[in-house]
Amino acid sequence: MIRAVIAAMSWLVLAALATDDAAAEHAVPKSPGWQIAYEEDMCLLSRAYATKSGELVFGIQSTMPGTEMVGLQIATEGMNSRQKARQLATISVPGQDQVWQGEITIWPVPKLKQTLIMGTVPRTLLTQIAAAQEVTLAVAGQERVTLPISAASQALKALAACEADFAKMLGIDATQYLNVKTPAEPVKSVGDWIRFEDYPKSALQAGVGGAVSILWEIDKEGKIASCRTIRTSGREDLDKAACDALMRRARFSRPALDAAGNPVASYGTRQVVWTMP
Repeated sequence: MIRAVIAAMSWLVLAALATDDAAAEHAVPKSPGWQIAYEEDMCLLSRAYATKSGELVFGIQSTMPGTEMVGLQIATEGMNSRQKARQLATISVPGQDQVWQGEITIWPVPKLKQTLIMGTVPRTLLTQIAAAQEVTLAVAGQERVTLPISAASQALKALAACEADFAKMLGIDATQYLNVKTPAEPVKSVGDWIRFEDYPKSALQAGVGGAVSILWEIDKEGKIASCRTIRTSGREDLDKAACDALMRRARFSRPALDAAGNPVASYGTRQVVWTMP
């Protein structure tokens, strides 16, 4: 059941579980290995675990190689929260202690009696996770959980293959995205580019929302060259508003670089969820 939910709601990106002063629960792998799913607008790598609260699915969501951030997804059985909330989360691995800290969003799903935890992390964190035997996830107010990580390096290769296939599906030249070794560096967080104030008045007046996935190109000078919809929300005004806001605000301190340190064109993707207040 959890696997179906995480696929249906794969636009949700997330990060971790736990409190700092209690011993972490050690989860037990429930699935024989990692699962790779080719979603309509992303790649989803996941693995199921058994905990005392029920099943927990840990997932990595991505699109194309070279993008700076990826999503971590966790879906858990049980209701740890009754309201949507933002909390401070950490990820740590043996021998390296804390390797990431940031904000996540907790989304309760009362109808399914589940909790979704969402966040984004730097792609470089995947290398650290792949090299570890286990990771401990912690979120303020939640119970800590340690997940055994095995065969993660092979799993990330499968994710990279999915990313490459996804890029080709979008009509992006393989040599172009393979040239990117260092992603373009944004001046501000990607989350600051599209805001509630960009919500189109036509959609607000109609009382509707939706999720749209967009793709943009960054040229060799580090400027946004184009933006287009790769998965529609079903409403032209919501789709257009996402790209318009990105074109207006997205800025980069430098473009993407190839292995020799030369500027190259690159791409970025994001799902924008327009939600009524």
